[in-house]
Amino acid sequence: MNIVPSLKQFGLSETEAKIYLELLKSLEAPVFKIAQKSGIPRTTTYKVLESLKRSGLVMNFRKNNVLHYTPESPYRFSDILDSKKEKIQNIIPQMLAIADKSPVKPIIKLYEDKKGIKIVRADILETLKKQKEKQLYAIANQDMYKLLPQFFPKWVEKRVKYKIRSKLILPYSAQKDIKHFSQNANINALREVKFLPSQIKHNCSVNIYHNKLAFFSLQKNNLITIVIESHPVADMLRQFFLFVWGLILNDK
Repeated sequence: MNIVPSLKQFGLSETEAKIYLELLKSLEAPVFKIAQKSGIPRTTTYKVLESLKRSGLVMNFRKNNVLHYTPESPYRFSDILDSKKEKIQNIIPQMLAIADKSPVKPIIKLYEDKKGIKIVRADILETLKKQKEKQLYAIANQDMYKLLPQFFPKWVEKRVKYKIRSKLILPYSAQKDIKHFSQNANINALREVKFLPSQIKHNCSVNIYHNKLAFFSLQKNNLITIVIESHPVADMLRQFFLFVWGLILNDK
């Protein structure tokens, strides 16, 4: 495994990552030796070492009146992440308060491919869990199950674990495909399903959760997911969903 890209994702520059790794090999060394072994100019090496010192990743000391540097344990990276996470968690309520006071403007996000679908499906559960809401509304398509045969059943199990109920409107043709869930009593208990008339066909899916709408376009080679975050829009679509739900009589 190449360590430098991972350290760059942590937040180090490529030069910082290389110098830290070189220092790990030496355990302790003066600036000129670190520069020599890393192939990085001495002035740059010194500046980078001081930057790493401010980050808490290296420390220095004098030996024979020469300034030496030594690396902190790699576990220090984990400690730094924990500290950052704690600081962010402490200010999240303040940031949310700022967002709540901002003008009401819809937020629109676009995702592509299967990865995008998985990200948004995870957001559906996390949003409802955080908001302590227990109801999901969806006009769905059985292609979602076929597209993600391993991911989707686990997602459904997680929904059940969170005790989130779902009202699900499916195409008429989905009646035979949904039977693969019928053996799980917990899923059946937390899911209500109705089927559209046979003349209504669609290859998209819409999920309504809290103040968000997730639109999944499931056309082959063009998987697009759009999330709209807006209380007024979500509320309107939720009312429309419940209106259509009331018109469909074929409870399952």
